[in-house]
Amino acid sequence: SHWETYSSGDGRVLIQSSYTPRGSYHMTMDDPSSGGYTTNEAWLKLNLSGHTNVDLTFYWKEFSDETHSTDGVYFSDDGGATFVKVYNLTGGNSTYSQIALDVDQLAANNGLSLSGTFVVKFQQYDNYPITTDGMAFDDISVSGNGTSGLAKNGLVPDEYGLAQNYPNPFNPVSQINFSLPQASDVTLVIYNIQGREVTRLVNEHLEAGIHTVEW
Repeated sequence: SHWETYSSGDGRVLIQSSYTPRGSYHMTMDDPSSGGYTTNEAWLKLNLSGHTNVDLTFYWKEFSDETHSTDGVYFSDDGGATFVKVYNLTGGNSTYSQIALDVDQLAANNGLSLSGTFVVKFQQYDNYPITTDGMAFDDISVSGNGTSGLAKNGLVPDEYGLAQNYPNPFNPVSQINFSLPQASDVTLVIYNIQGREVTRLVNEHLEAGIHTVEW
């Protein structure tokens, strides 16, 4: 519910299981018409007000996609009214590579603030189907320190959720995100494969929102 997608011409942005995602699904961008150029965009709307140390991580690959100057990651601090390109998506290959961006630093470098109407835009420009062209994205994650949930959906998640720790495997640090639709007593425990408790990361009453714990 935090995403919006746009395509010009015959372009398309899809969530699908084809073309070898890292897990069950990934987000792909292409133009099935094999002719006219199209611009594909995926907007991730965030509330970054009050947050620091915000990181954006994702996996990305190309399908024989030639380089275009508009391919990249863009930031906006005014709800998408204006965008600044902060990272080029060029020189990829047909296998996934991980990208990690320091949102605080990139925003500051480009005169942007971590606002309550922050948007991260993934953009691809091209003219052929994904079998010979296009891009794919997977495991897109935003984490940071702050007092409110990152998702801009009334600041409160719709349901309880526990995300996969990231990165996994890891050395020495991994992060775990979980969401609370209302203030709740929370216990977050790590067990080993024998079912024995290793550590108790959280055992307290927490406010509604999206929370990040580091192990």
